[in-house]
Amino acid sequence: MAGMEHVRKIADAAWVFMHEHEIVATPRNYEILYAYCGREKPPLTLRVDAIAQAGGAFTPGTMNDLHREFFAVGLDTGVVRESSGELQMIATELEKRVSADGVIVRNVGQALGSFASAVREGTGTDELHQAAITLGSASAQASERLAAMEQLFSASVKRITDLRKRLAKAEEDATRDTLTGLANRRLFDSALQRAALRAGAERVPMSLLMLDIDHFKKFNDTYGHPVGDHVLRLFGMVLRESIKGRDTAARYGGEELAIILPGDELKGAVSVAEQIRQILEQRPIMNRATGRRLGVVTCSIGVAQYRPGEPVGEVLDRADQALYRAKREGRNRVCPE
Repeated sequence: MAGMEHVRKIADAAWVFMHEHEIVATPRNYEILYAYCGREKPPLTLRVDAIAQAGGAFTPGTMNDLHREFFAVGLDTGVVRESSGELQMIATELEKRVSADGVIVRNVGQALGSFASAVREGTGTDELHQAAITLGSASAQASERLAAMEQLFSASVKRITDLRKRLAKAEEDATRDTLTGLANRRLFDSALQRAALRAGAERVPMSLLMLDIDHFKKFNDTYGHPVGDHVLRLFGMVLRESIKGRDTAARYGGEELAIILPGDELKGAVSVAEQIRQILEQRPIMNRATGRRLGVVTCSIGVAQYRPGEPVGEVLDRADQALYRAKREGRNRVCPE
C-alpha cells in the first residue's frame, strides 16, 4: 500500500507540473514528467529544473528534445522485439505452471481433509489406509511439481539475465562509433549537455577539446581507405588511453574527434591535449599487409572552457575556432581559445 501511495504522489506531482507549465497532456510528456518528479534520471532533473528556473517554456519542441535525449535510446528494433517475445514466453510459462500447481495444492488439501476425517471418525483400517495412500500420492506429486517449479524459475532467471546482457549490448552499440570504439555524435551531444548542466549547477569547470587529424584526406587518398580506417582506430585508441572515467571521447564527424573534460579548467585541458598530441606523433603507422612504415600521423587540437549559463553551441564554436587556428599556424599543435 505504501508503494502505491508513493506512485500516486509522483503521478499527482507530474500532473500538477504539466498544468502549472501549460504542457500538453500526452503520454510522452507524462512519461518525461513522471521520471522527473520521481527523480529517476538526475541529468533530466537538472535539465528540467534549469528550464523552469530560467522561465523557459516547455514547448512541444522542448519536450521532444527531452524525450529524444533521455528516453529514446535507439536500440536495434530486432533485439527489442526478440527480447519482448522472449519475456512474454517466460511469463506465459510461469503463469501456466503456477495455475497447474494451484490444482496440485488443492489436491493435497483435499487429501489432507479426507485423511483427517478418516482419523477423526475412526473409520476402518481399509478406509484409513486408502486415505493415507491418497495423501502420500498427492504429497509426492506436489514435491515433484515444486522441484519442477524451482528448475523453471532457475532457467527463467538465466534467460532473463541473458536478455539483459543482450539489451545492454544493443544499447552500447546504439551509442558507439563502430570504427573507433568512441562515443558517437548522438552520445556526445547528450554528454555535453549533461556536463554543461552539472558545471552550472555545481559550479565546477568543464572544458572541451576538438581534435582533427592533419592532412587525413591526403593520407587516405595515398594509401587507401583501409589504412585510413587504421589511422582512425589508432587515434581512437590514443584518446581512450588518455582520458579518465568521467571524461567522454567521441567521434564528432569524419576525422574530427572531441573530448569532454568535466572538472578541468582550460590550463588542465591544454595539458591533456598536449599529452595526446605527443603520444600520437610517436606512434608510426605501418601497413600490416606489407610491413612498410608509412610515417607518423599528427593532429591539431583546439581547447575551450565552458562558461556557465551559455548555450553549449558557443563552447563548441570556440573550441572549433581554436582548432582552425592550430591548423593555420602550422598543424601538429594545441591552441587554447
